[in-house]
Amino acid sequence: MPTKPKDNPRLRTIDITEFYHQGRPALLLRDPLRLGDNHVVLPRELAPALSLMDGTDDLFELHAELLLRFRMNVPVDVLRQLVEVLDEAFMLDNPRAVEARERALLAYRAAPFRPPMMAGQSYPAEPRQLAQLLDGYLATVNGAGPASAAGRGVISPHIDYPRGGPVYAAVWKRAADM
Repeated sequence: MPTKPKDNPRLRTIDITEFYHQGRPALLLRDPLRLGDNHVVLPRELAPALSLMDGTDDLFELHAELLLRFRMNVPVDVLRQLVEVLDEAFMLDNPRAVEARERALLAYRAAPFRPPMMAGQSYPAEPRQLAQLLDGYLATVNGAGPASAAGRGVISPHIDYPRGGPVYAAVWKRAADM
Protein backbone atom coordinates (compact mmCIF):
# COMPACT_ATOMS: atom_id res chain seq x y z
CA MET A 1 0.00 0.00 0.00
CA PRO A 2 1.97 3.03 -1.20
CA THR A 3 1.97 6.11 0.97
CA LYS A 4 0.12 9.12 -0.44
CA PRO A 5 1.60 12.64 -0.24
CA LYS A 6 -1.10 13.66 2.26
CA ASP A 7 0.04 11.02 4.75
CA ASN A 8 2.23 12.23 7.58
CA PRO A 9 4.94 9.60 8.08
CA ARG A 10 5.92 8.86 11.65
CA LEU A 11 9.00 6.72 12.24
CA ARG A 12 8.66 3.97 14.85
CA THR A 13 11.39 3.39 17.38
CA ILE A 14 14.12 1.67 15.37
CA ASP A 15 17.84 1.01 15.69
CA ILE A 16 19.99 3.23 13.49
CA THR A 17 23.68 2.48 13.06
CA GLU A 18 26.19 4.40 10.98
CA PHE A 19 28.48 2.33 8.80
CA TYR A 20 30.11 2.33 5.38
CA HIS A 21 28.27 0.63 2.55
CA GLN A 22 30.20 0.18 -0.69
CA GLY A 23 32.72 2.74 0.54
CA ARG A 24 30.14 5.45 1.32
CA PRO A 25 28.75 6.65 4.65
CA ALA A 26 25.38 5.02 5.25
CA LEU A 27 22.76 4.28 7.86
CA LEU A 28 21.59 0.79 8.74
CA LEU A 29 18.00 0.82 9.99
CA ARG A 30 16.82 -2.22 11.95
CA ASP A 31 13.52 -2.91 13.60
CA PRO A 32 14.10 -4.18 17.16
CA LEU A 33 10.70 -5.93 17.04
CA ARG A 34 11.65 -7.65 13.78
CA LEU A 35 8.21 -7.13 12.30
CA GLY A 36 9.67 -7.40 8.81
CA ASP A 37 12.48 -9.46 7.37
CA ASN A 38 14.32 -6.45 5.97
CA HIS A 39 16.93 -4.04 7.19
CA VAL A 40 17.07 -0.73 5.38
CA VAL A 41 20.30 0.85 4.18
CA LEU A 42 20.18 4.57 3.41
CA PRO A 43 22.73 7.16 2.40
CA ARG A 44 23.74 9.07 5.54
CA GLU A 45 22.65 12.29 3.82
CA LEU A 46 19.01 11.28 4.39
CA ALA A 47 19.37 11.30 8.19
CA PRO A 48 17.73 14.74 8.50
CA ALA A 49 14.67 13.43 6.65
CA LEU A 50 14.36 10.63 9.21
CA SER A 51 14.64 13.14 12.06
CA LEU A 52 11.65 15.06 10.69
CA MET A 53 9.37 12.02 10.37
CA ASP A 54 7.42 12.63 13.56
CA GLY A 55 3.94 12.47 12.07
CA THR A 56 3.38 16.22 11.90
CA ASP A 57 4.32 16.86 8.26
CA ASP A 58 3.24 15.39 4.92
CA LEU A 59 5.78 14.78 2.16
CA PHE A 60 5.51 18.30 0.74
CA GLU A 61 5.99 19.81 4.20
CA LEU A 62 8.96 17.48 4.80
CA HIS A 63 10.46 18.71 1.53
CA ALA A 64 10.01 22.34 2.66
CA GLU A 65 11.42 21.64 6.15
CA LEU A 66 14.51 19.98 4.66
CA LEU A 67 15.05 23.07 2.47
CA LEU A 68 14.56 25.55 5.30
CA ARG A 69 16.31 23.78 8.16
CA PHE A 70 19.05 21.81 6.41
CA ARG A 71 19.32 23.49 2.97
CA MET A 72 18.67 20.08 1.43
CA ASN A 73 16.65 19.90 -1.77
CA VAL A 74 15.36 16.34 -1.54
CA PRO A 75 12.73 15.83 -4.26
CA VAL A 76 9.28 14.82 -3.07
CA ASP A 77 9.55 11.68 -5.22
CA VAL A 78 12.68 10.63 -3.30
CA LEU A 79 10.88 11.27 -0.01
CA ARG A 80 7.93 9.24 -1.29
CA GLN A 81 10.27 6.34 -2.16
CA LEU A 82 11.90 6.60 1.27
CA VAL A 83 8.51 6.44 2.99
CA GLU A 84 7.48 3.46 0.84
CA VAL A 85 10.67 1.58 1.74
CA LEU A 86 10.20 2.34 5.44
CA ASP A 87 6.55 1.32 5.21
CA GLU A 88 7.44 -1.99 3.50
CA ALA A 89 9.87 -2.71 6.36
CA PHE A 90 7.18 -1.85 8.96
CA MET A 91 9.33 0.98 10.32
CA LEU A 92 6.56 3.55 10.27
CA ASP A 93 4.04 4.00 13.05
CA ASN A 94 0.95 3.27 10.99
CA PRO A 95 -1.84 0.68 10.68
CA ARG A 96 0.37 -1.72 8.66
CA ALA A 97 2.94 -1.84 11.47
CA VAL A 98 0.21 -2.21 14.11
CA GLU A 99 -1.26 -5.17 12.19
CA ALA A 100 2.20 -6.73 11.77
CA ARG A 101 2.87 -6.33 15.49
CA GLU A 102 -0.45 -7.97 16.34
CA ARG A 103 0.29 -10.90 13.99
CA ALA A 104 3.76 -11.32 15.51
CA LEU A 105 2.34 -11.22 19.03
CA LEU A 106 -0.31 -13.83 18.20
CA ALA A 107 2.30 -16.09 16.59
CA TYR A 108 4.60 -15.68 19.59
CA ARG A 109 1.83 -16.54 22.05
CA ALA A 110 0.73 -19.55 19.99
CA ALA A 111 4.24 -20.98 19.63
CA PRO A 112 4.95 -24.12 21.70
CA PHE A 113 8.29 -22.63 22.84
CA ARG A 114 10.19 -19.38 22.64
CA PRO A 115 12.30 -19.43 19.47
CA PRO A 116 16.00 -18.78 20.11
CA MET A 117 16.82 -15.23 19.00
CA MET A 118 20.57 -15.57 18.56
CA ALA A 119 20.85 -19.11 17.20
CA GLY A 120 23.42 -19.14 14.45
CA GLN A 121 24.88 -15.84 15.63
CA SER A 122 26.01 -16.13 19.27
CA TYR A 123 25.81 -19.91 19.40
CA PRO A 124 25.27 -22.74 16.93
CA ALA A 125 21.75 -23.08 15.55
CA GLU A 126 22.05 -26.84 15.10
CA PRO A 127 21.17 -28.58 18.43
CA ARG A 128 23.90 -31.20 18.20
CA GLN A 129 26.59 -28.56 17.63
CA LEU A 130 25.22 -26.48 20.51
CA ALA A 131 25.29 -29.52 22.83
CA GLN A 132 28.93 -30.18 21.83
CA LEU A 133 29.83 -26.57 22.55
CA LEU A 134 28.20 -26.61 25.99
CA ASP A 135 29.66 -30.03 26.84
CA GLY A 136 33.08 -28.66 25.87
CA TYR A 137 32.69 -25.82 28.36
CA LEU A 138 31.64 -28.25 31.09
CA ALA A 139 34.64 -30.49 30.37
CA THR A 140 37.01 -27.60 31.15
CA VAL A 141 35.67 -27.07 34.70
CA ASN A 142 38.18 -28.38 37.23
CA GLY A 143 37.36 -29.14 40.85
CA ALA A 144 34.44 -26.78 41.32
CA GLY A 145 32.58 -29.30 43.48
CA PRO A 146 28.89 -29.16 44.29
CA ALA A 147 27.37 -26.04 45.81
CA SER A 148 26.26 -25.89 49.41
CA ALA A 149 22.85 -27.41 50.09
CA ALA A 150 22.03 -24.20 51.97
CA GLY A 151 22.27 -22.23 48.71
CA ARG A 152 19.10 -20.49 47.59
CA GLY A 153 20.01 -19.15 44.17
CA VAL A 154 22.50 -18.84 41.40
CA ILE A 155 24.17 -15.71 40.11
CA SER A 156 25.14 -16.30 36.51
CA PRO A 157 26.51 -13.89 33.91
CA HIS A 158 24.52 -12.75 30.92
CA ILE A 159 27.00 -12.59 28.07
CA ASP A 160 27.70 -14.41 24.83
CA TYR A 161 29.04 -17.97 24.98
CA PRO A 162 32.48 -17.33 23.47
CA ARG A 163 33.32 -14.94 26.34
CA GLY A 164 31.11 -16.30 29.11
CA GLY A 165 30.93 -20.03 28.35
CA PRO A 166 33.59 -21.15 30.84
CA VAL A 167 32.01 -19.06 33.61
CA TYR A 168 28.54 -20.37 32.78
CA ALA A 169 29.90 -23.91 32.95
CA ALA A 170 31.54 -23.42 36.36
CA VAL A 171 28.43 -21.77 37.84
CA TRP A 172 25.91 -24.23 36.45
CA LYS A 173 28.04 -27.31 37.14
CA ARG A 174 28.10 -26.36 40.83
CA ALA A 175 24.37 -25.66 40.79
CA ALA A 176 23.45 -28.94 39.05
CA ASP A 177 23.43 -30.90 42.32
CA MET A 178 21.45 -28.33 44.32
